[in-house]
Amino acid sequence: MKLGLPIVLALVVGAVVAHLLLDDHGYVLVRIAGWRVETSVPMLVLGFALVYVLLRVLGALWRTPRRLRAAAQARGARRARARFTNGLIALAEGRWRRAERALAAGARSDGVPLMHYLAAAEAAQRRGDSERRDHWLELARESTPEADTAARLTQAALQLEAGEFDAAATTLDAFGDDAPPRAAILHARLLEATGQWAALAMLLERLQRDAAVDPGELERLATQALTHLYDDERLSEEALVGAWQALPESLRQQPALVAARVRALQALELHTRCDEAVREALDAGIDDDALPLAWGELLTGDDARHLGEIETRLQRRPEDPLLLQAAGRVALRIGDWDRARDHLRHSLDLRPRPDTWQLYARLLEHLGETDAAADAYRTGLALAAGRGPSLPKR
Repeated sequence: MKLGLPIVLALVVGAVVAHLLLDDHGYVLVRIAGWRVETSVPMLVLGFALVYVLLRVLGALWRTPRRLRAAAQARGARRARARFTNGLIALAEGRWRRAERALAAGARSDGVPLMHYLAAAEAAQRRGDSERRDHWLELARESTPEADTAARLTQAALQLEAGEFDAAATTLDAFGDDAPPRAAILHARLLEATGQWAALAMLLERLQRDAAVDPGELERLATQALTHLYDDERLSEEALVGAWQALPESLRQQPALVAARVRALQALELHTRCDEAVREALDAGIDDDALPLAWGELLTGDDARHLGEIETRLQRRPEDPLLLQAAGRVALRIGDWDRARDHLRHSLDLRPRPDTWQLYARLLEHLGETDAAADAYRTGLALAAGRGPSLPKR
């Protein structure tokens, strides 16, 4: 089409020149439906050119409204983009009111206002205006129905951030069983913030299945849930077992979680199950100080057998100071003072600990070595206070 006008101009000029210079202009006769038109060839060419120009003019006039609308829309889109950019800049700079105004104005001139409304909701949140925040989120849902889930997830996240836990729970509960992965993440944060540890423990398997959080965050949530749940004085055996069984298999090998379970079994005085849990963990190579310490504190009903099991394991790990402490503790309970002394001194030589010094002091006190016992108590207290005392006499 760009070549059309030059060609027509060339034809017009050619026709005029031919008309002026040629003696024989040619003859053209056109007969249509009783009409008869006679003209020369240059005039016919000129007529065709004029018709072509007329058609082009009419076509341009026909397309003018559409072009004007397109131009107006393009200007509106440029303004919307500029306002969106300015709104995001103001949001990043902490100018919440300015950001909200710019984003709202941009939404009115943008054919796809969803992002404007979501960002405006965040700006309103930063201003502490939850009513305006929810207003923008409602407009986001209305403007883009297919983004309803995204808008409600954003609302739940902002409600959580604002500490509106009841409202966040209502928003998240509306998703039902078909909730997207981010809803599970937000639900986990809600349960953590409100201290609903049993429910959080039950949610861990889904978080892992949906790969909703990275492994480090999953372990942190699991540790939080089980530690608080197992430390609860109202914990029942049923709740303990249920929470552990709900835990993803990979997390059951985490030292902190195993130790939390062992402490809970101890607190419930489930000594047999605690003994089994400790031995299984040690056999699996799980390394946590709480395991051998808990093993030494167990009351299995047969301390002599229990001491024999600990000493059997010491044959494989003779330099383990915590197993040595556990053996010394059990030896104290059965009154085997020589074995208690040997195990506790060996433990202290490898790794001095305040609790080991306390056990050793009790042994010396029982044996009538009061001066050495006093020195051992002082050493343990100094070590607990962060000081490095000199070793007492044996």
